[in-house]
Amino acid sequence: MRKVSANIDFLLTQSEVKTFFLVRIQNRSIDIKVTNQPFDLNIPTLGNFSSSMPLVEFVTPIIEDATNRESYKLSFTGPAEELSLLAEQIEVGTVVTVYMGLYNVTENPAGGVGPGEPLTNVDDLVVAFSGPVDSKEYAADAVEMSRILTLECSGPMAMISARKAFITTKNQLQSIDPSDTAFDQVYKDSGSLVLLWGKE
Repeated sequence: MRKVSANIDFLLTQSEVKTFFLVRIQNRSIDIKVTNQPFDLNIPTLGNFSSSMPLVEFVTPIIEDATNRESYKLSFTGPAEELSLLAEQIEVGTVVTVYMGLYNVTENPAGGVGPGEPLTNVDDLVVAFSGPVDSKEYAADAVEMSRILTLECSGPMAMISARKAFITTKNQLQSIDPSDTAFDQVYKDSGSLVLLWGKE
């Protein structure tokens, strides 16, 4: 069971609950923070979460039985150049953390904020998801005339034995881990190799 602050516990007992989401995407080359709100949110100790690339959808898994794959989907929309650059920078294994927060829907101050304002204290946030990116999809929506970046993220206990192809280039791999030498031999020219058999 998740532990929540006294402020969140109190607001969850109200007849109306209004939520917001914060998403942090991190790997060795990026640290992106966005929110689904129409304005930026500054969270002490976490930093500023931008509204410039809106979170369109956050889909949690429907768990029907113990063998279901636990999967989360995040969809973003925004300027084509910004989204395409982000799609290039996010690789399989990039860590995504989704925080959920609540608005003060009461008529009195709560959690240090006035009525109708979001609770931005880090103690008043709940981690809705934290895990790696499993796959990504970047597509154009011709009807809406927009671009959509969808990330599928798996929970740490999802499909432990699953294998998924990791297609990359030497440059992309170096951006994730500069010390990785997996591609060094792949790009070398072919040549002859003399093997000695038997004992001397």
